[in-house]
Amino acid sequence: SHMKIKLNKITDINYFSSSCSKYYSEVIMTKQDRQIIDAKSLLGLYSLDLLRPIDVVIETDDKDVENNFYDFISQWRVEEE
Repeated sequence: SHMKIKLNKITDINYFSSSCSKYYSEVIMTKQDRQIIDAKSLLGLYSLDLLRPIDVVIETDDKDVENNFYDFISQWRVEEE
């Protein structure tokens, strides 16, 4: 399971990344084209083209954690193109 999001503002990027670090011990990856970046790496995120959507995946077998995470990031959700 994954979600496409768009982080339009610097504050969104910082908040997204710090929240991933603070609240989730799981591996969270962002993907754009061939680039795969750890969501907890702020510098990594800044290397993406943030004018375009990024794909986000959390690696967990815990459905509650997964649902909680996708609920949290749904504030930035964009429809699949």
